[in-house]
Amino acid sequence: MVVKRNIITARLKELDRVVQELRQYENTTLAELQSELSRRWILERGLIAAATLILDIADHILSGQFSEYANTYEESLNGL
Repeated sequence: MVVKRNIITARLKELDRVVQELRQYENTTLAELQSELSRRWILERGLIAAATLILDIADHILSGQFSEYANTYEESLNGL
């Protein structure tokens, strides 16, 4: 497999969008997270989306550039 720059670029653009959205909530307090379930779900989903994109990029680079396939998230990140 070959690293496809357009795939990585697309994932990075989406990651940027997710981070920009999460920035709206950067001043959220612990008390707000504990009392506002909807806000907590928004933040949790945003963080999961960001993590998924990061791991997808890592896996793409590992497989495309090094022909390595990670079995765990830790292997994906350590492989880079």
